[in-house]
Amino acid sequence: MDEHTNSYVDYLNSLHNYNAQNPNAFGEKNIKSPFYPKTMVEMGICEYIKSSLTNLCPHILVLTGYAGDGKTSLMFRVLKEMGIELDLHKQITEETFPSGAICCCVKDFSEQPDDEKTKIMRDSVNCPAQGKYVFMVANTGPLINTFGNLFEDNAQREKAKMELINAIGNNKGDLINIYGYPFLVINVAAIDNTTFPSRYLRKVIAEDLWADCAACAKRSYCHIIKNRDLIAENIDHVCDFLSKYYIWQTEYGYRLTIRSMTEQLAYMITGGIGCADICPMSSHKVLFFNLFFGYVGTLANPRATSIPAVKLARDTNLDSRRLRADEELIIRKCYSELFSQVVCDIISQVGKEVFLPGWCEELRRMYFFLSIVPQNVWDRDTEDIFSKQYTQYLAVRNCNAKPYKAQRQLMIDALRMMYLGTVISTSNTIPITLSKESGIAQSVQLVVGEINVNDIEIVAEPDSEMNASKMNLILRLCKKGKIPLSLPMINYFEELRNGVISTNIDPQLSHGIEGLKSQLLKVVSSSGEDVEIIVLNNTGYEKKGLAIEDGLIRLG
Repeated sequence: MDEHTNSYVDYLNSLHNYNAQNPNAFGEKNIKSPFYPKTMVEMGICEYIKSSLTNLCPHILVLTGYAGDGKTSLMFRVLKEMGIELDLHKQITEETFPSGAICCCVKDFSEQPDDEKTKIMRDSVNCPAQGKYVFMVANTGPLINTFGNLFEDNAQREKAKMELINAIGNNKGDLINIYGYPFLVINVAAIDNTTFPSRYLRKVIAEDLWADCAACAKRSYCHIIKNRDLIAENIDHVCDFLSKYYIWQTEYGYRLTIRSMTEQLAYMITGGIGCADICPMSSHKVLFFNLFFGYVGTLANPRATSIPAVKLARDTNLDSRRLRADEELIIRKCYSELFSQVVCDIISQVGKEVFLPGWCEELRRMYFFLSIVPQNVWDRDTEDIFSKQYTQYLAVRNCNAKPYKAQRQLMIDALRMMYLGTVISTSNTIPITLSKESGIAQSVQLVVGEINVNDIEIVAEPDSEMNASKMNLILRLCKKGKIPLSLPMINYFEELRNGVISTNIDPQLSHGIEGLKSQLLKVVSSSGEDVEIIVLNNTGYEKKGLAIEDGLIRLG
């Protein structure tokens, strides 16, 4: 074997499309690689699927979701754990479970021609009546449309499609009947995959996979092995940042698929460079903290944006946000207090490039992944990198804490800002008004009801059986209703409380806020037939009755 070649590096480079060549990007091709079993991440949903195919009556189990969500890999792992080697060259196979039950496995339903899809679906829905299971992988659109095509009556067709859509949306993993056909639908796109990157990265850097690099003559200046070693030496902090980053993107509506995350993580180690092309260069330029965001040193690399997840990371501009750590990092340059000696040595070798535009941003990228500061300082940094409310939100989301009193107070203050335009109040109630726009104070407003602050609760509830380790933050009013509080909503309320008024609200965020207002109107205590208005003043507001007598409007 050539001492300058490690076939594992070739494998990592085959997972992304930096060089427009990614033969292993598709699930079934990746599965064939001898490195796949060594880097495969076990998912809790596997046990749930095995139990369904073993303990429930014959049914049609469908894995659906977006392309790249890992559906094919998930099917492969489940069957392998049941002692079945799936023939990846065949789209449809009939397998026998250890229990003796027969299962028809449809590897990729969506790749079939339309006529063939209809035939496969018709055969599949008849299997349970014959005592056979069906295990199918299908993208959501083709699945819904083809199932509808089984029905000639338009009303039946639309109803059947809607029932299937509801099953996908609910994602409860329950066995349900749709027009007499037993379905168990698992929407992989709705399963939280933010634990994947950290678990995957720990497998990718395993020592045995890098053994061929030990005797390589290029090792002293190879950025790939340098990246591997830097990550291994700082793995806990690297994984902590990755977890926070990917959760942040998911909460803001940018849920990355397993394939997208795999591409980004593979690229951040190799930079798209193979063993044969390794040559001496300024050591910091192609280190992983730059590659993750699509940079070569201080310069943006246009080619890196061919990897969607890298482009997304660059577009977030996290490295441009001011940190309270900037004083030590950029002004005082207290590197020895912030980084290990290895990282300090890398910085010391940069030379005159520290005077180039973009060096401050590169230092921040380095700090995100490689800082060695105490936990309380890193928690502070998390607020600066992402948002003030993020640390508490994460603690609740990850089942590490109950909702905080501060989160409830934020909600009270935000409601006052939404309806009154001010948080100043000596009252224990919040008038619900017909305000013009959230956060814009109107001196006179019509009152439609009021809510007592003691009736405002913030609770945490499990997301679903599919996401058992994830909690959702819920606003509960008067023991009635449940209003999910997303991270964008919470961050918006924080800005609203601080007097930041946004005139360009994201549609997803706007929908959440309007939903909250709608729920409020259902539970507020009405003031009866009397019409009331509030008049804002310097100390808060004054409530006045409004009456119409003899054609005149009178204030009480």
